[in-house]
Amino acid sequence: TCSCSYALDVGEEDYNLWCTPLLPVSERGKPEVDFFLSPQYHKAAALLEELAASADASGNYEAYQKVFEEAEAEWLAEKTKRALQKCVQAQKATAEDDAKRERLLNKLETMLQQKFDAVSIDPFGSFVSAFHTKNSDIDVSLTIHPSSQWYNEEEERKYRDAQSGAPRPRAQRRQHRTKRVQLLAKFASELRWRKYDDVQLIAHARVPLVKFRDPETGVACDVCVHND
Repeated sequence: TCSCSYALDVGEEDYNLWCTPLLPVSERGKPEVDFFLSPQYHKAAALLEELAASADASGNYEAYQKVFEEAEAEWLAEKTKRALQKCVQAQKATAEDDAKRERLLNKLETMLQQKFDAVSIDPFGSFVSAFHTKNSDIDVSLTIHPSSQWYNEEEERKYRDAQSGAPRPRAQRRQHRTKRVQLLAKFASELRWRKYDDVQLIAHARVPLVKFRDPETGVACDVCVHND
């Protein structure tokens, strides 16, 4: 017999029939204490009392089952909602998490000013759009200005043509030889010299990039050029 706090004046067989549909689908026949303490169960039990007292309630199992199934669905929806809210809250980035990312950006900007002429850094992605979590990495793009030694007008023109849909020449497909990748290689080398963790240069990807982790803040970072 289901061990709930409401005892209707019915037989054991009917009582089990009424109570069983209230339980979660995966737990039929195994009552969950938190369900029987929920407002959804109390509401369903009150409705059952009304049904049991009505003149035409005898043998109306479909009506009883509907009451329980609706209570079950409402309870499961509320339970799922709370679980999701708890998960989102646990993953939500705090002001301290954002401050760590800002510190990393400041360090990278200082490094560029010291070692890379006319190259600036711009964050993009989830951090900028505020959809990041506490464990999200940060995406940044290096912008090569025309006065920089890393700027090659012919290469940049080909990149612009490729973005507009024009066919890319075979030579342009060898991205590991371009100024952009040379810049990323130098950037990765500087990161290693400054003792950043897990520094990887991925030169042969469609979008070449550098991946690394800041040992001070623990923030992971992906760096590309011109956010292509």
